[in-house]
Amino acid sequence: MWDSLIDQIHRWQNLAGAVVGGLFSLGVALLVAYLARRREDRAAGMLLVGTLVQMLARNTQLEKLAKEKAIPDADFHKWFSEKLVQSRPKMSTEFEASLIRLLPADIHLAAHLELFKILIAEMDECLDRLAEDYKNLHEKGRPQRPVANTQTDAKLSTRAFQGAILHASCAERLIARVVHGHFPSWYRLRAWLWPTEEERKCQQLLKTGNA
Repeated sequence: MWDSLIDQIHRWQNLAGAVVGGLFSLGVALLVAYLARRREDRAAGMLLVGTLVQMLARNTQLEKLAKEKAIPDADFHKWFSEKLVQSRPKMSTEFEASLIRLLPADIHLAAHLELFKILIAEMDECLDRLAEDYKNLHEKGRPQRPVANTQTDAKLSTRAFQGAILHASCAERLIARVVHGHFPSWYRLRAWLWPTEEERKCQQLLKTGNA
């Protein structure tokens, strides 16, 4: 009887050891995978932030220059779009891959990045047409298209860039919190319960398109 009991205890010890060892190995594997994913997310975040900061800096420079030159509000879109054509801000060639990498990180971040990309694409289409207008004006003395079309593209490109800047600012802040931050879950909870003024503006921007 005692021999049988000892054998059962021995078998259960072996089984328990195998289960504990398996769980430990699984935990280590999951931890390693999590850390590797976090490193890749952080790298993608750095690439995105580089592009976003470039756009934000370009907008700040142009707005400051417009104030220094006292550009009238009625002419701002023409002046602004011409400056964008002259030194068009470009997204990194790795922007798309980095964006896709971070889409699962946070639903609000994904929305801001997608809308930023869409607006920059809209701006580029308008700037391509404006660049052709300026080229024809310089080479032939007149634009190929009606002036009204040029004016429309100037307004659309300015509006698209300014909208993209709003999303870039929100996205850059979210990347700092949910990708590069140490406590992304706590940030999400705090932002949901007690959002700051900037966070409320970003939420409003996603709901209505206006901050």
